[in-house]
Amino acid sequence: YGLLLFAGIYFPMALLAVTILGHLGAAGPHIVIPAIFRAMPHYLIAIAIFAAIIGLQVLLEYLLGENDSIPWLARYGLFSIIGAYALMANARTLGLVYREREEQLGWI
Repeated sequence: YGLLLFAGIYFPMALLAVTILGHLGAAGPHIVIPAIFRAMPHYLIAIAIFAAIIGLQVLLEYLLGENDSIPWLARYGLFSIIGAYALMANARTLGLVYREREEQLGWI
């Protein structure tokens, strides 16, 4: 569980770093960990929003996963839509974090 928590905190900032800096080496801990601390209050809010969306997705999968009254394709189509929304919401909140903390991060 500790590694899952670490990955949930590390991965969004690593994804943002790779997107902004344009190379895979930007996902290294020497870039990502200081950036997490520089963007701290805003980044924690972004992580909380992402965790809430993923929690909602897991809850819906649990509640609807064994329900035979909903067709299989509709059930998993709904899960796919929620997953896509989670990725878009994460990208949006990370973009807002970057825009708010652009100078502190010093990536460009």
